[in-house]
Amino acid sequence: MKEQIERIFLAMIAPLKRRVLLMIGRGVLLAVDSSPDIQLTSLNLLADETKDKTELFQHFGFSSNPPPGSEVIFLSVGGNRDHGVIIASESRDHRIKSLLPGDSVLYNKNGKYIHIKGDDIEMLVDKIKIDNASHELITVLHEYFEAVRDGLNVTAIGPQPLDPGTITALQAVINKLETFKV
Repeated sequence: MKEQIERIFLAMIAPLKRRVLLMIGRGVLLAVDSSPDIQLTSLNLLADETKDKTELFQHFGFSSNPPPGSEVIFLSVGGNRDHGVIIASESRDHRIKSLLPGDSVLYNKNGKYIHIKGDDIEMLVDKIKIDNASHELITVLHEYFEAVRDGLNVTAIGPQPLDPGTITALQAVINKLETFKV
């Protein structure tokens, strides 16, 4: 009798058990559409299960577009596989490895990164663009180089004008600073 009750009970909860087991899964990204308000993805989950238009949730203040092949954690809201969301993504091929405890790094698929470690920040980038409507930093640098260009070179025999080559080099720096203004 006990075995019969146990079998009936297991048969009754079998659908619930399947839903719970399918609530959280791993998948592989196929593509990301980053243009809508929330990113939508296509991904493979189980061997023959492909999901389209799955929402990709990210932390506030941070957004990325994971490359195809990235692994994801898929969550079925309410156990319903038709309403799934991605709550995490990772790319084994691109992740910066061997970080020390407490380190943080922001990176992309091209190997560029900003690494916050201890009291230092290490960056590997090709160019830094600062978009500042009032151009404070650029203005200060610009004014400094203009003052140097227009100033006098103090020598042992007194103040002397800068040589033309130095003035040309400083003007080139000033011109380059102008390009940073948006």
